[in-house]
Amino acid sequence: MDIEKLNPIDHVSSCFIPSLFVVAKGDDFVRPAHGESMYKIYGGDKNILRVEGDHNSERPRFLYDSIAIFFLNTLHIDQAIPQSLE
Repeated sequence: MDIEKLNPIDHVSSCFIPSLFVVAKGDDFVRPAHGESMYKIYGGDKNILRVEGDHNSERPRFLYDSIAIFFLNTLHIDQAIPQSLE
């Protein structure tokens, strides 16, 4: 694979796996506009979260909570507390 030829935006319109896009407003490695563009043309169920900071900034608690909710909903995980944990 030639990393210089990698261009995900050419393929996202034909992807249908539920996806969560996270865009950091100050990211100068993966520019926010790139994530926004991919989100707009993504073919499947999608959600986008926008956070402050750059590519390597510490993320806010709401992001981790949102990711957990995304996985619970997407993977259809039973949210009931297992009896062994009660």
